[in-house]
Amino acid sequence: MNNSAQSDPERFFRTDTVRADIKGRTIRGGLVTALAQDVKQGLALVTVIILSRLLTPEDTGLFAMILVIIGFNNLISDLGLSVATIQRPDINQAQASALFWLNALLGLGLSILTALSAPLVAWFYGEARLTEPTLVIAITFLIAALSVQHRALLRRQMRFTPLAAIEIVSGVVSAIVGIVGALLGWSYWALVWMQFIIAPIQLIGSWMTCPWKPDPPRPAQGVGAMVSFGMNLTGFRIVNYISRNLDNVLLGFFYGAVQLGLYTRAYSLLVLPLGRINEPLASVAIPALSRLAGEPEQ
Repeated sequence: MNNSAQSDPERFFRTDTVRADIKGRTIRGGLVTALAQDVKQGLALVTVIILSRLLTPEDTGLFAMILVIIGFNNLISDLGLSVATIQRPDINQAQASALFWLNALLGLGLSILTALSAPLVAWFYGEARLTEPTLVIAITFLIAALSVQHRALLRRQMRFTPLAAIEIVSGVVSAIVGIVGALLGWSYWALVWMQFIIAPIQLIGSWMTCPWKPDPPRPAQGVGAMVSFGMNLTGFRIVNYISRNLDNVLLGFFYGAVQLGLYTRAYSLLVLPLGRINEPLASVAIPALSRLAGEPEQ
């Protein structure tokens, strides 16, 4: 690539080469994503087995109480703007920059809100030990928000190989941190740091593989429609998330950390095969079908 092409920020948004080989990219992307999913699930299974031997059900249950908050906040911090970027037929530097700063602002707000609510979380579950882990996890929402648009741009151009590499590397490092921490006697803190390390690794990996730089914050034409799309998608995700995680909240509230820990370990093993099908399919289908939105015959 010549210097003029490298200095052109619009290269991160073009999809003409994607449409020219949409079938090949879809097939290759599906294979790469499925392979990465196999590696991640195999790693997750081994990690769950090892940590189940090293940690107590109470340790797992304490972290599961925080995990519900993590999942919910991740839905809000994205606000569906990553899918809006992928789905949009055309997007420019100004629009992508505006979305980046919106995600950053949401991530910062969620980090502050989660930190302030840490004592409330501990009070709700009747576990004073939850306060400090919640404060640590709160930092990850801002870090994760800074990589949302970079990863969305990679998916928009169907660059699944670097995305798979980022997922695998972050998963391997996270597993190592969790297992080493458990061996060192960190108890539930091993799970906290295991979760924490994912966000900075994915941030670094995303910025390295997609070296796009946002402009300073300013309004951009067309962003309102993208935000509206993202909010509608987020509304559905919130309802779906509550329906799938309300059991964890109620178990933790009424029965405590030990019972919740046993339940979440069993449930995580149950849903592993579902992720084998759903995640690769959604990851590849959304950008592929988005590129064909103007070609109904395809």
